[in-house]
Amino acid sequence: MKSLFVGKRKVLVISVLVLCSIILIYFFLNKTELINKKDNMQKTEAFNVKEVQDIQIYVDGILYGDVDLNGEITQNDLSIIRLQVEQGIMGNLETKEKKERADVDLDGKITSEDLALISKKINDNNTVFPAESITQKTITFGENIKLNAKTNPETTQPIVWTSSNSSVVNIDQTGKLTTMSKGESVITAAIGGMTKNIKIIVI
Repeated sequence: MKSLFVGKRKVLVISVLVLCSIILIYFFLNKTELINKKDNMQKTEAFNVKEVQDIQIYVDGILYGDVDLNGEITQNDLSIIRLQVEQGIMGNLETKEKKERADVDLDGKITSEDLALISKKINDNNTVFPAESITQKTITFGENIKLNAKTNPETTQPIVWTSSNSSVVNIDQTGKLTTMSKGESVITAAIGGMTKNIKIIVI
């Protein structure tokens, strides 16, 4: 009877040891898997950061070159800008918005360069495009615009927007600008370890 009890006790001890071993192996394997997942995520993030080569900032919802505001860039837009360039006339488009859209390269003037840019876009059959990356924009106090940014190549990482002078211009994380007073502020778009600036002048 005593030997039977000792035998059962040994079996119980062995069972407990086996169970503890299984639990320890389970937790070890799970921990290893979590570490591997973390390493892979870090590698992926590092790859994405390295992947971003350039950032372009543009005014969201505006097609520079769409002078007649019909939603696409056409031969009619090209004709309007050509007339402006040939006559050397500045600022006589119907609205400020139309004038701004005719200034395709955003240098503050309607020139032969704008004509060449819009002509190229029409020839490339690419009717929807932002201006080349904007580095400066003048807006009037009370005028609120929305900025957007594209990366080359594209990434799913979020854009972080900041304003150097929030007493002049505030910007939220959707890129919406709110003018607070007249003056200047530098807006920065940061993504993937890279940054791009645009100077906003409020008049």
